Amino acid sequence: MERSAVDRVVYLHGFRSSPASAKGRELAAAAAEWNADFSAPDLNLSPREADALVGSLLSPLSAQARRCTLLVGSSLGGFYALRAARAYGCPTAVVNPCLMPWDFVPQQVGLQT
Repeated sequence: MERSAVDRVVYLHGFRSSPASAKGRELAAAAAEWNADFSAPDLNLSPREADALVGSLLSPLSAQARRCTLLVGSSLGGFYALRAARAYGCPTAVVNPCLMPWDFVPQQVGLQT
């Protein structure tokens, strides 16, 4: 995708990370250089809530706006990005995506000993 075709960048962070992570800050700076809007929602929610939040960012956009929205997902955020790309048709880049979160996430939540 050409940089000029990107109107917005949506960063979806990984498990136990945040929008203010190093990747988020770097992507925000790149989006600013591209004169693109940037958003990075806090996905430290239940999976259903996180998925719904991502959908609420993309569903109001027109088909053309979605084609100019670059989703960037890291780890668990990569899983959400791939789901959103399929549902909304946005170009997507993922870094080390968590492809089977149902195998990983349950062991990482709750009381840890």
